[in-house]
Amino acid sequence: MKVNDIWNEFYPKLTVYLKTTYTGIDIEDMVQEILEKVYRKFHTYDPRFSFNTWIYSIARNCVVDSFRKRSSRLKTLSAVKERELHVSSVKNKSPEEISIDKDIKEGIASFIKSLPDKEREIMYLKFYEALTYKEISRILKMPAGTVKYLVHTIKKKAEKFYREQYGDEYEY
Repeated sequence: MKVNDIWNEFYPKLTVYLKTTYTGIDIEDMVQEILEKVYRKFHTYDPRFSFNTWIYSIARNCVVDSFRKRSSRLKTLSAVKERELHVSSVKNKSPEEISIDKDIKEGIASFIKSLPDKEREIMYLKFYEALTYKEISRILKMPAGTVKYLVHTIKKKAEKFYREQYGDEYEY
């Protein structure tokens, strides 16, 4: 993979990833720092593993390093909230609620596996990569309207799946 290819493919992905995952960082500076590290560490990439995973690992580590550097001066509100949310979610859950959460996670995995390949790919790009309809349409070489329709279809399938699995006890 050439330097230009990496830049063109991952600059927008990393920008979206950082915007949807982290607050309190300069997105453009961070993406440039990540891509610079990718170029410097390219010799360490093991082609037996996913290139995407490798890049997103570097991205996460760069953000964590950035937060660590700043933490001596300033605690980020998002980090505090995340920690509080995690602690309170574990402390305030009964064994029954923890079991229900596990069932829901297993249900999500089952639902994803039940989708046709194209819908599974669209679901990943939309809900895990947080890409726009336009970005997905470029990747999949199909009209944005078709992507939007398929996302709507996936949501309806998910709603039906959860009604069949769990009844009306959960909000969709």
